[in-house]
Amino acid sequence: MIPALEKELENYRRFRELASRWLQLEIELSRLNSEEGRRQTG
Repeated sequence: MIPALEKELENYRRFRELASRWLQLEIELSRLNSEEGRRQTG
């Protein structure tokens, strides 16, 4: 394989991993904010 293409694919895989992790953290943050809101109004 062409080295430049290998690097591009490696970068894309890393991007996908980071994007997936970011999404997981956003979901967790949303859940925690929701719980906090229920505690304050409950």
